[in-house]
Amino acid sequence: MNALEIHSLSKRFGKTTALENVSLTVPKGDLVVLLGPTGAGKTTLQRLVAGLEAPDAGQILINGKDVTGLQPNQRPVSMVFESLALYPNLTAFENIAHPLRIQGMAAQDIEAKVRGLSEILHICHILDRKPASFSGGEKQRIAIGRALAKPAGIYLLDEPLSSLDAVLRSQLRSELKRLLSTTGHSIIFATPDYTEALALGDNVNVMMGGGSFNPGAQMSFTPYHKPRRLPNSSVILQSISYPPKSGPKPAEGLRPIWPD
Repeated sequence: MNALEIHSLSKRFGKTTALENVSLTVPKGDLVVLLGPTGAGKTTLQRLVAGLEAPDAGQILINGKDVTGLQPNQRPVSMVFESLALYPNLTAFENIAHPLRIQGMAAQDIEAKVRGLSEILHICHILDRKPASFSGGEKQRIAIGRALAKPAGIYLLDEPLSSLDAVLRSQLRSELKRLLSTTGHSIIFATPDYTEALALGDNVNVMMGGGSFNPGAQMSFTPYHKPRRLPNSSVILQSISYPPKSGPKPAEGLRPIWPD
């Protein structure tokens, strides 16, 4: 059974088409990347999975259950927003523990869960502090810790590294890869960054069309399985963060994992 199956999903906002006939499968334990520019529909797709938006057409299944018509609190989903959205009045410990307290977990189990995640994320030294004193990297790690603390069928990470400088992004990318490889969680990770996508993803799905990108063009959703490189497409070059103009040629054996 797959962690997530999306079938022919479409979403419009007025006259703007955000997603059109998108299908996606996330195998259990895989980290699937949505790679594309602003306006490609990455966040919209994640919000549809989380139940924060309702689709105009299509079906969403989590662990084999149709959740298309369910409210957000009825779905086994945990999400990290680009804004990170920490509770300013709570300590780092309480921010991470919050979803566990809502679920009624025993105090000793909450303590063990939060401490365990904090060790992996290297934030044990700030657990008693509040967000106003945190650096951007610390806020990012706390937000990820809170999301991963909550038991869920699918975890949604919406550009969680976007607000960080290049050096910190690189450092945390390595930490995040190490963390996610040990949890066995099923994850959708949205990013406009080519390097980030290839560094993290088991599967990379290139999303283009719609929004501010090439208005009026037909939308494209092309998945690739465990890629080392992506096709040297002028469309990709113009729209996402890509290596220099003399960038790599397509890797041999690069193949779609979902039909066009």
